[in-house]
Amino acid sequence: MTLTIGAFSTSNYKTAQSHKAQYASTFLTFTVMPLPYLESLELIRLEAQYDAARFRSKVETVSIYKAVNRISHMTLRCQKSTPSFDTSAMDGYALSSAATRFASGDIPAVFHICGAIAAGEEPLSIGPDADSDIPPCVEIMTGAPFPQSTPSMQFDCCVRLEDVTLVSVSGCPCIKVERPATFQQNRRLAGGDFSQGDVLVSADETIQPSHIMALASVGIYEASVRLKPVICVFSTGKELDKDCPPSLHRIPDANGPYITASLQEQGFEVDFLGILGDSKEEMTHGIRKAVMMNRYDILITTGAVSTGKFDFVPSALHALQARQVFHRIAIRPGHPALFAKVPSPKAGVVDSDARVDTDEVPFFGLPGNPVASAACLQFLVVPYLKFLQGQPLEPVLEARVMESEHREWPTAYNMASEPLFKVPKDLDVFRPGMIHRRTQDCLEVTPMEHSPSKIKPFLGADCWLHIPAGIAEVHTGDTVNIVASH
Repeated sequence: MTLTIGAFSTSNYKTAQSHKAQYASTFLTFTVMPLPYLESLELIRLEAQYDAARFRSKVETVSIYKAVNRISHMTLRCQKSTPSFDTSAMDGYALSSAATRFASGDIPAVFHICGAIAAGEEPLSIGPDADSDIPPCVEIMTGAPFPQSTPSMQFDCCVRLEDVTLVSVSGCPCIKVERPATFQQNRRLAGGDFSQGDVLVSADETIQPSHIMALASVGIYEASVRLKPVICVFSTGKELDKDCPPSLHRIPDANGPYITASLQEQGFEVDFLGILGDSKEEMTHGIRKAVMMNRYDILITTGAVSTGKFDFVPSALHALQARQVFHRIAIRPGHPALFAKVPSPKAGVVDSDARVDTDEVPFFGLPGNPVASAACLQFLVVPYLKFLQGQPLEPVLEARVMESEHREWPTAYNMASEPLFKVPKDLDVFRPGMIHRRTQDCLEVTPMEHSPSKIKPFLGADCWLHIPAGIAEVHTGDTVNIVASH
């Protein structure tokens, strides 16, 4: 199975784009049925596509030392073939391979050492020695340029240090070679790596350490990259104690640190702005203040998005005249998740640190349960950020489900008839899991204990299982989709 974005009618979305004020007035009007996950993903894609038109035009030039995980603004190509000259692949002696044609232990080939050359030095030019009939050689270090050859004196290979014996002939330093060398042996030819015009990094490609090696090897030390999305994160709820250890009846905040760390690990710039209290006024003030900074490309809160007495995020957004994109999704965990666009100051009325020039800031309200919040981060927020930057979604892999108690793959005859676990058939379900590679071509995954509020099972997880709507039972041996987690 492969996750695909299903077909979705965008007529309501387009109408909303041209009538934002009217759309915002209906923020608290919820549909009876939660939005299917694929439809919510399509709405996220459309909103990100709209936002990307301006966001992706913002670029900056950075040193390659700061370029990892940044997105290249343009295609970078090799300007000349590399290496630009022949070099030695070994520490040894540059000499003529033809002169070793008949070399053996009984009749070794002898060469007169006429100099030495290290990496970074100019190539030697060795003239003929009229007083000696012993052919010349040059001690050469790894990466050093080969000596210049002439029609009568060829330096076409390198014999390793450990394959020669130092001797003295008539008081002159020489080497003995006791077996034939081959033409171009241990010699890196000019242009043997990159050719002129080769693509080093493509436009819109995320720069990885391997790209840095390639860029540096051809002398490119700066890259034009797109600006990082800057993200604001809030936690909500008076039950979250900012002190450690927590006071009685309060709990530490796990969501804020996790979301901040996860997004930073993916290369984004993240500010955690603290905990918003349980009141409409405090949440409205906190969100408004973040928006008015005109710094953030996306706002995220965790908790207070459902319909409980203290779930004030929806009403705060309504007070800010936000435009709801969706609220409640047919997923588990994370069904109360909310996506809206909050009006922001117009471009030009900003301070020197401004990063946003759009009239709306995307807002994700995630659930308060830690694993539910993590699932929504992975399957809602990260896709928006990928779409915004023109990047592909996280790759979806296939894996066979196995029981956590038994690592051995069961045969067709002893597979349990009872399901490993059941899921609501009308929901897309996300479960943390642990990947096991049985063979090169087959992945296996162990589902972790399911509880959106328990963190201990999540500690050992390295992926998410995605069970799409329409499936009610998962048996040992079933094939499921998995996505690597951060």
